[in-house]
Amino acid sequence: MTQSLAHATLQDFCERLADKVPSPGGGAVAAVTLAHAAALGSMVLRYTIGRPAFAAHEAANVAALAELDALRIEAIALADRDASAYARLAGLWKLTPEDPQRVRDFGPAGREAIDAPQRVVEAAAQLARRVRE
Repeated sequence: MTQSLAHATLQDFCERLADKVPSPGGGAVAAVTLAHAAALGSMVLRYTIGRPAFAAHEAANVAALAELDALRIEAIALADRDASAYARLAGLWKLTPEDPQRVRDFGPAGREAIDAPQRVVEAAAQLARRVRE
């Protein structure tokens, strides 16, 4: 990966996604979608906070806003983490099974390639719980 997904334009991200390369892929898309969902939730809360009609929920809304903003930032980082982890694993697959680098790095690379999207799922569940409150 050449440029961080966090700093790519939407056009660049879509072009990279459409390219014949293994990364970014579905995990990065899931993370970006999570970031968009958190951003939309934050937008709604920003329109709500400070309005007299919602004053009874002000403290909860302020707390929810902080959580959604943090999830958005984490989700963007997870997009990069997922793309990097999968690219690393894809590079190792190109090596012969006996290659010392593949033997040494395959386990940790596989765990990272699983961990990043797993965290996306966990963060998405956290977001779903928060917006239901």
